[in-house]
Amino acid sequence: MLYHRTSRAALVLNPTGSWMWQQLANARTADALANDLRGRFPKLSDDDARRDVEAFLAELAHHAMVSVTP
Repeated sequence: MLYHRTSRAALVLNPTGSWMWQQLANARTADALANDLRGRFPKLSDDDARRDVEAFLAELAHHAMVSVTP
């Protein structure tokens, strides 16, 4: 679970979300994260990996838990 004290937002992450959150310990691009996600789940298509990463980052940004730059 992630909790942002300022906004008081709480997000419950599934195991994949928890793994992606851990990957964000170092700055990285959405493409790099999607590529790593495909490495973890080889049957995941490029489009699905990218879509999943974008949705995850958008949700985190919505709750002010990350800054997303284009």
